[in-house]
Amino acid sequence: MKRRFWAGLLFFVMLWSLLPASALATEEGTPEPGKVTATKTASTLNSDGTYTITLTVQGNPVEDKETTTTSANADVVLVVDNSGSMASSVGEKCTATEFTKVRDYKFLLFWTWETYKCAECGATYFKIVGNLTHDTWYTNIPKQCTGEKGVTPRIDAAKNVGKEFAKSILEENSGNRLAVIGFAHSDRDGGTDPDAIKVSQDLTNNLTTVNGALDKMDADGGTNYTAALQKAYDFLNDRTQEEKTSRPGYVIFISDGTPGLSGDSQDDTEWNGADQVKSIKKDGYTLYTVGIALDNTAADYLKSMASDAQNDHFINVTDTNYDQQLSTILKQWAVKITETTKKKPAGTNATLVDLINTDKFDYVDGSASENLKVEEDNKTVTWTIDKIPEKPESATFQIKAKAGVYGKDIPTNDGDATLTYIDAKEKTGEIKLPSPKVDIENQQYTVTYHANNGVTPEVTYTDTVTAGSSTTVRGAAADVGTFSVTLPNDIPFEYPGKEFKGWAETPDGAVKYAPGDKISNIVTNYNLYAVWDDSAVTETKYQLVYFAGSSGFLPGETAQYATSKADPKMYDKGAKAPVKYDDADFAITVTADQTLFIGWTEDSESVGKIYKLRDEVPTLETEVEMTGDKAVYAVYGEDANEDGTPDVYQAKVTYEVVNGWWTDNGTTVLPNKEIVAWFNLYQKVGNTWKIVTPAPKLGDTVPKGRSGQPGYTGAGWFMDKSKTVMENGPDSTTQVTKPETLYTFKYEDATHKYDVYDVLNSLVYKDFQSRYGENTTAEFTVTATMRAGTLLPLPDTEEVKPEGTEITGKVSISTKDQPKAFVFERPLGYMNPEDGDYFVEVTETDDGTANVTFDHRTFRIAFCIKDGAVDQKNIQISYFADNELTPAENATFVNTYTKKTTSRDDDSDTYYYVVKKVDAQDGHVLKDAKFGLYVDDKQIATAISSSEGYARFSLDERVYNKLDKSDDLYVMELTAPDGYVKSSRKYDVSVNDFVKSNVIGAEKQAITVTNSRSSTPDRLNDEEHFAYVIGYKDGNVRPYGLISRAETTTIFFRLLKDSVRDGNLLTSNTYTDVADNYWANTAISTMTGLGIVQGRTATTFDPYAPITRAQFAAICARFDDGKTQGGQTFTDIQGHWAQAYIERAAELGWIKGFEDGTFRPDTYITRAQAMTMINRVLNRIPEDADDLLSNMNVWPDCNPGDWFYLAVQEATNSHDYKHKAGNYETWSSMNKDPDWTRYEN
Repeated sequence: MKRRFWAGLLFFVMLWSLLPASALATEEGTPEPGKVTATKTASTLNSDGTYTITLTVQGNPVEDKETTTTSANADVVLVVDNSGSMASSVGEKCTATEFTKVRDYKFLLFWTWETYKCAECGATYFKIVGNLTHDTWYTNIPKQCTGEKGVTPRIDAAKNVGKEFAKSILEENSGNRLAVIGFAHSDRDGGTDPDAIKVSQDLTNNLTTVNGALDKMDADGGTNYTAALQKAYDFLNDRTQEEKTSRPGYVIFISDGTPGLSGDSQDDTEWNGADQVKSIKKDGYTLYTVGIALDNTAADYLKSMASDAQNDHFINVTDTNYDQQLSTILKQWAVKITETTKKKPAGTNATLVDLINTDKFDYVDGSASENLKVEEDNKTVTWTIDKIPEKPESATFQIKAKAGVYGKDIPTNDGDATLTYIDAKEKTGEIKLPSPKVDIENQQYTVTYHANNGVTPEVTYTDTVTAGSSTTVRGAAADVGTFSVTLPNDIPFEYPGKEFKGWAETPDGAVKYAPGDKISNIVTNYNLYAVWDDSAVTETKYQLVYFAGSSGFLPGETAQYATSKADPKMYDKGAKAPVKYDDADFAITVTADQTLFIGWTEDSESVGKIYKLRDEVPTLETEVEMTGDKAVYAVYGEDANEDGTPDVYQAKVTYEVVNGWWTDNGTTVLPNKEIVAWFNLYQKVGNTWKIVTPAPKLGDTVPKGRSGQPGYTGAGWFMDKSKTVMENGPDSTTQVTKPETLYTFKYEDATHKYDVYDVLNSLVYKDFQSRYGENTTAEFTVTATMRAGTLLPLPDTEEVKPEGTEITGKVSISTKDQPKAFVFERPLGYMNPEDGDYFVEVTETDDGTANVTFDHRTFRIAFCIKDGAVDQKNIQISYFADNELTPAENATFVNTYTKKTTSRDDDSDTYYYVVKKVDAQDGHVLKDAKFGLYVDDKQIATAISSSEGYARFSLDERVYNKLDKSDDLYVMELTAPDGYVKSSRKYDVSVNDFVKSNVIGAEKQAITVTNSRSSTPDRLNDEEHFAYVIGYKDGNVRPYGLISRAETTTIFFRLLKDSVRDGNLLTSNTYTDVADNYWANTAISTMTGLGIVQGRTATTFDPYAPITRAQFAAICARFDDGKTQGGQTFTDIQGHWAQAYIERAAELGWIKGFEDGTFRPDTYITRAQAMTMINRVLNRIPEDADDLLSNMNVWPDCNPGDWFYLAVQEATNSHDYKHKAGNYETWSSMNKDPDWTRYEN
């Protein structure tokens, strides 16, 4: 017996040695049984300056073949598709076209569910019918049956096999439990709708109960994976914590179709159960999936749902004996569930000990995970693991570099970390974990000085200091005891009436540092607050301080006071302090051109202003009542005519002649059509200004003679652009009382010229209709408001009133009249304003006439007046309604007589046509694409694609009935989503393509329009998403502010790839207005050298000028070597110097025009608009706020809900990211912002 045993063993060993190596290898990626692995890693630098150390341990268990047992206490959920297609079998495709109604179910008074069955294969379908209207709301009945012919219906096979499976699971005394779910659909929008669950039996060990639940299953309806898988998850998740710990959970999912009402919602989480699958897997439950006769796409999706599709957790049964296949696989799975092999862990009594490199790092208190113990020395870290886990488990803690520590390859461990354990063979095992190394940059800290004087916004100054070094406290010893302390760049810290004492570490703290003190070995940020003391000033003594200010700043910006002086005399409370106009020590030296010092005021609003003609000057003070410490501020006025008197105290009178010339009262023509005269309305009396009485007169400033152009006759004098002729023109006795007056003498052509009233009378119509053929009459009022400027957008346009009155028109019209033009009463005299661009807004007044619908549109008629007449060849008409601007041929107000009714039968039908917008690369649906529907090149409707990708056009019956088969009907894309190139194709449409009263039906036959993603220029860095815009020192980002040429150039300079920037770096240029020490010199020089930006001339760059849309488009286009293909047209760029640049940038999807077809090339762009365009060039586009991270930079003037919010956050935050479907990104982690100061002088 022994001899035969050893011979057999020798034979087995020899046979084993002949097996190929691949037969002996373990599964790829899986450690061999009994193998233990451990790792230690260090993260990159966290945003808080720490490093995260991660310890990870894993071991592959060893099978204990002597203890294979029956696994009790498993909980299984069997989920079976009960949709209509489950009524058919598997076999020959059914092509039947006849369906028989087998039942219906009425839901209250509103609608009825009707079930139809195919007589040939048994497949069922449904129809939802309105009970009141008797029309079909929705149906999935096809023209030709989609089922299959066979012996056994799929639903019967599933029930039979389910009973076999239940028997295997619920064997006597097994301790297992089984739940049953049968699902179809209820809500047409999907989701976790409980009514989609047709059969529901909670976990039970009673086989009879389970079989009874399976017997209740029937095939009818759609396929809602989401509701079914949510129910399965709830069954397992609602168990007690003890049950979830001790009883493994399984889900068996059987379906023959893709999710949706008609199997068309596989990508929709409201139907496909994707979120529920994640939850099932996340909680450790095992998911098996079975497909019945699925196509490849549906099978791939069901396979992706399975827990381990490569290890027999998925099958798609497709043969005619599919029921046998189904039975076989479920029996195999039942065996897997009920029988397991006990496993021994790869190691026990495991302990991992790590030693922190405390010479270089400090442990961060409280950072260790719960499974770690950190000794009191903050050096030794211990992880008591006990049994080596089968799946990787980790423990983490954080360390921070000590002050002054920096360099490359610095080890985090003091030697190797050590893992010790007893392996599966009862032997001692040990693993050494080498120390990870990190690179530490030399840290920078800040010392910030705060004025602490109650001024808002707070004035601060910041020094940057290298870690471990020292700094000298700012200020001078001589500042102590004065009312101010001066910091670099003349930044003033001052507190009138209070003495500077030194610096404290808190706003209310005591002095700790004096100017000139040293702060050594800086290892943190410092905040120093000025300390002010008024104890030296007696309670009843007060001081007057003079602020000279600065006249060189623009109005509205915070002035930085250049100088300030205090009156050396202290005043008692209530005393009158004389203002020092005549004291040489308080004399003002004005450095700004054409500017005069006017006087002193207590109004601080005057700071930074230069008062001009028509401004209101604040009250000037000659003495100040000292009720406390007081201040006066210098007041400056413009002297544009350089006559020594501030313009604000003068009057400007202008005489102009239209269509003629001024003469010297003879035959000599004067050179100017405008004559300007100045008059003093105020005179200086002592140290203040008094009004001149009586008022000055025009005197001999009135022109002596005039003459008109040939063929023109005098129309009279007009004042201040009024259209009313002055009864008496200006003469030498006319008094001057206003700051500015314009006297115009006009000559008019003897023949009538086309004017504003001609435009209105020929283009504005009334169309009054009756829906019932009844005749009625109503009176309508229309008002026209004329404004100066080009057509929209004009937020602050100036209103112009021809003849000084409002333009109104009335008409009484019946429903049987022809459309009738409004007659605007023509006033006498001149009827056109001066030459220029204008538009008229025409609106209808809703005066409450009963049973009449008013037209609420606003028509806009734009035109140009040239040489005193309207240019009839260039009149543009459009109307504005529902936030859309639509071109029109004329301004026709349509009104309808409706009579009193509430019956729904009177409502007209709606006709739908749908376009589906998708990504050309991956087929992902796209939102925010705008389309126009055209008839004979005239736009009649617009639509914007929704989050489902559908752009839905809807026409009411009246509009639809006007369409004809001979019309040239087509759809074109107007604007593409951000990051995509607009489709230039014209999509032809037939009248028969519209679907009546069924938008879902229209969606099913929608045409698909694809967009290609815009490409990023080769020289720009689109891989690293770092912050390329930096906020201002006041904490704001100023999205509404204009962006200068220097700022724009600097942004694109920062966005260059490092190799491009460093390989072409220049620090000199030919521009006289860009000095070598100018902060943007390197950027401007480099980008000029690359040919990306250009100066105004060869020697001027004009860095402070705001940039226009055309200039911005040119910069973008110069990054691309291609040429425009033509076809991208904007109505206002023909002949513009940047036309080719604009068209190329638009073709590439980098810029967009406006809805009215214009580009507006010479309009300035804001910082928010610039960031939006740049993100579009770089394809840096988050889809919504959920794609951002909570620890990002935020700005008080940029909030969620602002149109620019996502663009600004993208531009001002450095982050890692992942690509989403389509062309969107989602942030994964925050990064440190780059230091751009190395390129700034």
